[in-house]
Amino acid sequence: YEYAWYQIGYSYSKQKKYKEAIEAFKKFVELVPDSYDGWFNIGVSYMLLKDFKNALGPLEKTVELKPDYGVALYNLAIVYLNLHDNLSAREIYKKLVSVDPSLAEKLKKFLR
Repeated sequence: YEYAWYQIGYSYSKQKKYKEAIEAFKKFVELVPDSYDGWFNIGVSYMLLKDFKNALGPLEKTVELKPDYGVALYNLAIVYLNLHDNLSAREIYKKLVSVDPSLAEKLKKFLR
């Protein structure tokens, strides 16, 4: 039953209905709070809405649950950069170097 919410969120994402996707993924993580993937999708959906402030918490939770998730680390750093927190973005970069060197190299171009 809980994975139905995930599928609904995924379906909304594919249709670029990110607000609806966020609501479905939130219902999913209420039922499966340790799903890093659910939190990740909430964060990315907020990013796609350019709502970086609300993307921050879900992406931090994703990385807390799965510290070696390179794509989540990268997105978290991008959120920090959009919130003008270069220091935090650099900290994420340092972690990303060992987790996913190619993504770290891509991120390096955005760091100041």
